[in-house]
Amino acid sequence: MSDPTPRNLWLIRLLAVGTSLTVTFVFAEIALRILGISYPILYEAHPVSGGAMRPFAKGWYHLEGHGFLEANDIGFRDVVHPREKPAGDYRIAFLGDSYTEAQQMAQEETFRAQVVDKLSACPALAGRRPVGLNFAISGHGTAQQYEILRQIAWDYDPDFVLLTFVGNDLPNNHPAFGGSGDKPFYVLDDAGNLMLDDSFKTSPGFTSRNAPSTRFIRTLSDYSRVVQLVLEARRVIRRVEIETAQGTEEGQFNQSPVEPKVAEAWKLTEAILDMLVREVRGRGLEILVSAASSPHAVNPDADARRAYLESAGMTHFDYQNKRIGAVATRAGAHFIDLNPPFADYAQTNDTCLHGFENMLACGGHWNQAGHRLAAELMAKATCRAITESSR
Repeated sequence: MSDPTPRNLWLIRLLAVGTSLTVTFVFAEIALRILGISYPILYEAHPVSGGAMRPFAKGWYHLEGHGFLEANDIGFRDVVHPREKPAGDYRIAFLGDSYTEAQQMAQEETFRAQVVDKLSACPALAGRRPVGLNFAISGHGTAQQYEILRQIAWDYDPDFVLLTFVGNDLPNNHPAFGGSGDKPFYVLDDAGNLMLDDSFKTSPGFTSRNAPSTRFIRTLSDYSRVVQLVLEARRVIRRVEIETAQGTEEGQFNQSPVEPKVAEAWKLTEAILDMLVREVRGRGLEILVSAASSPHAVNPDADARRAYLESAGMTHFDYQNKRIGAVATRAGAHFIDLNPPFADYAQTNDTCLHGFENMLACGGHWNQAGHRLAAELMAKATCRAITESSR
């Protein structure tokens, strides 16, 4: 036989590389499935808030706790609800971010589900069936929550609004802290009036997330764990970039602002929250604003609390929630600060209300115990608000 020509050698080498890559891909795919490792692509770009779940997407979340997530027809972790409210239903629209969406646990363990269950015993709702509608998405700030309320939630004719405010909503509301080009922001004009900046809709990053090639890769990920792993690595890098830009160390947002952009984030957040509450009240509805607990403030370990205060340059934990409460109350909302009752419960029972075994101990999001306590407190506050409004 004659020796292979240079062109044939090139083809043989290319075939060998292709075969090697294919075998590696197949073995990696099998290994990931045997190990139960998956990162389903559950979220996509959304023209209202920048991002939402893919309609009817479903899959497991394992990064913190364990939760099986299922999206409804409009991209939220919930069941499908008809736009026209059935007779006898009392609809509660839940607004918030990752604390409200609660990827970390089963749907029935979330405070949302438990609040609705508990409200069945509220005397003011006698003869009406409480129904919860979730409009929360992880990572959303107050500006995005307001746009969802304005452009989506009102179509479902809610009777009550329950917004849960979390500390990182402050940097999320300011474009200087990251996320610019990915989502809507509000900015203040020279007269101090809020103006919507929805230029993200034409940004290269947003348009690329809606491109046919991106949709193809997203569809491919439904069938390949390797593709999921690669895309998850990209998302982790992006999250680290945003968190680094935000500098979301609690200390700078839980005391009187020193840096100008922190002061601007506060000014924007207060104005957006005021606008949101006044819109709800202007429709003749009640709204409860709950300020979530800080994992550092409600850590049952007194030494850990003291060490954090010292490292963050803080003297106490209540600046942020009290300031948010003042804005919400002044605008006409009912308000509950979850830090004090959470701290009392955690210290009395020596238990962590934040954190999971596969993530930070006593840190991160609410665990099942945290959601149970939040539901108890929010249900009482909601029932009280409904009762007062019906008098």
